[in-house]
Amino acid sequence: MTEQDDDADADSRLDALLRAANPVSDGQAAAWSLDRELDEVFQAVVKDVGVDLSAKRKARPRRARRTLVAGAVAGAVLAAGGVAAAAVWTSAHTGRHGTAGLSENDTSEWLDVAGEDFPSVARHLGQSFPFPPGDGGDAYIPGQFPHTGLMQVSGVQRTLAMDAACAWQGYWLQEHDAGRAAEADAAVTRLQQVPTWSAITANSASSVVALYRTAAEAARSGDAATVRQVWSVGCSDLPQRWAHR
Repeated sequence: MTEQDDDADADSRLDALLRAANPVSDGQAAAWSLDRELDEVFQAVVKDVGVDLSAKRKARPRRARRTLVAGAVAGAVLAAGGVAAAAVWTSAHTGRHGTAGLSENDTSEWLDVAGEDFPSVARHLGQSFPFPPGDGGDAYIPGQFPHTGLMQVSGVQRTLAMDAACAWQGYWLQEHDAGRAAEADAAVTRLQQVPTWSAITANSASSVVALYRTAAEAARSGDAATVRQVWSVGCSDLPQRWAHR
């Protein structure tokens, strides 16, 4: 038997062992269409472990690479300098999307809110929603989402858009009550934009959109009582970094 045959036989036995220990089946991993991402994780795992792969090892079939990486991501035990350390990391990205036509969701990705990168993912998703001076999505992310479970991208965006709307309502009340006309007018402009944000219009009941229009019109006309009533319903217990600036 040649050296090449020995290597092929060893690869076959390794694949069999990996499949037996793999918590994610080849079919499931393939269905997630994460080949590129898994290739990147594979290279990172190999680098961390400190294994020097030969050219023929680097050319292992993608299926075997997917098997190895799935097992490593599920909970790899990496030996570094002779000391074993458990490496466990979870991402908010699941690669799964909602199904079009179902009333309870859309086609955006389902995110794992327990993922270690969820705060940064949510922060990125909320960047398109302006907040009053001194405020931002970071103030709301820690308390606005559950600690476990799945939430779609659209749900994260809607939550942060509503937080921004609340912040502008509160900011307008503060500036209006203090007689700062320029700041109050700037808040009115933002409040008039809220009912047009796609995160609001695409994922909220028509009554919710109408409520934001009511608040914007009340602010434009100087009706503080109506704005305060809308704000007190679902906003008064939220962070108020904009306050007293």
